[in-house]
Amino acid sequence: MDDSADDKIEPGLGYSPPRRRASTLRERRRHAGRWKQLGIFVYCTAAAQAQWIMYTSAPEATREVFGVPLSLVTLLTLTFAFMFLPGSMMAHEAAKDGTRGTIVMAAAVVTLGSVVKVAGALVGGHTGYAATFVGQSLAALMQPYFVNFPAALASQWFLEDERDTAATLGLLGNVFGQAVGAGLSPWLAGDGSDDSDSDAGLLRLTTMMLGGALVGLVLACCGFKNAPPSSGDDSEGDDVDDGVSSVSVPAPSPGKFSALLHVWMELLSDRNFFCLNFGFSIGLSVFGSLLTLLARWTPPCGFSQNVAGMLGATCVLCGIPGALVFGVLMDKTKAYQRLLRLSIAGAVLGSAALVVALPLGNAYVLYGAIGVLGACILAAAVVSMESAVIYTEGRHNPEISTGCMFCTGNYLSVAVTYAMERLLVLQGDACPSAWHSPTAWLLVGCMAAAGAAVAAFTLPRRDMPRNLSQHLLPGDYPEAV
Repeated sequence: MDDSADDKIEPGLGYSPPRRRASTLRERRRHAGRWKQLGIFVYCTAAAQAQWIMYTSAPEATREVFGVPLSLVTLLTLTFAFMFLPGSMMAHEAAKDGTRGTIVMAAAVVTLGSVVKVAGALVGGHTGYAATFVGQSLAALMQPYFVNFPAALASQWFLEDERDTAATLGLLGNVFGQAVGAGLSPWLAGDGSDDSDSDAGLLRLTTMMLGGALVGLVLACCGFKNAPPSSGDDSEGDDVDDGVSSVSVPAPSPGKFSALLHVWMELLSDRNFFCLNFGFSIGLSVFGSLLTLLARWTPPCGFSQNVAGMLGATCVLCGIPGALVFGVLMDKTKAYQRLLRLSIAGAVLGSAALVVALPLGNAYVLYGAIGVLGACILAAAVVSMESAVIYTEGRHNPEISTGCMFCTGNYLSVAVTYAMERLLVLQGDACPSAWHSPTAWLLVGCMAAAGAAVAAFTLPRRDMPRNLSQHLLPGDYPEAV
């Protein structure tokens, strides 16, 4: 049988007939700068995301410098959730000007926000807090410019057998930034004790964040390109598959925000996508709430804020190898559904291990438990994101589905964070046993709900491109034999 017959596939939902393929060598030469582009994107994402967690990782120092209650310190972190929807709308509008302009503008606004936050740390008091809130809001507004685009960047620059890994690495820029923010903030800003200079510490912290943002801006301006060099060849008659999906995807008209909301509502009305989105959103909200409030949850059990910062860093740093392993497994097996269920089951077990380990007072046991939770929950996040891209392929651009998931996850994290904060206030300074803590029940209950939602999600064979369905493992899809 002629091998070319395999390429003659009837069009269907989720894929279009492939064009004539160029040699792999030509494709790789055409996209020789793909890893450089991804590296710049990852750095800029990390520099922006580190600012998310910086204040709640050093809550006492922040409270002392600005003279505000801890609830307002938490609000600085929650701005990243509140600003996600308007930021997504702006990112959708900016995307029509190309990837380079979008990323450069986002890096510039993050840098501007960092300058305002340095000024806030210098002034201090309520005026300094107001300036800091403005600077934090500017950085938060740019978050969707980075968070929503890893899958789209991977589709634009990478060959098919590298895309899942590339999208995973793009998402891990967020994770690495969170690790930097959670781990370094308490060391630089201090813990607010009598022997620590909170004013100088917070200034050190904000100055470091400004330096990181400036480096990202320089890299974006000097090295980030708008598209692969030959991405426009096809319009001149070169019928070559350059590794980028040939699907023509309908998308909302740029500038019409209501159209984007309509598409999101359409996605959420799909039972399968709703289950996937709910599981992802619950997991994201638990992850964000945990990082936000670790510095207030662990001290009653005998752990300092420096240890709490290291616990947060451990959670996200362990997530990096976990997500990378699952990213490679996605590329090799395409068993999205099986990998998703495996990772979320590990996250449920990790949350239970965390609440059991906390009252024991042993830091090493706690590091291990939160490391397992971080590894599994971030693996589940990247598999969920790629599953959403595959499920909506041929109907929507990747940033549409991932943007919807991150938006709902961020807003849900506001509710979970405030609920957890309220439970910690009611708990007081006591360190209750594992299953006598309402905070523990909230954490494990949320993860169990995420697991139930993911278990209800199915990825039908008809939504898979033919070259992916060839790699299905038995039991991954209802139709698979």
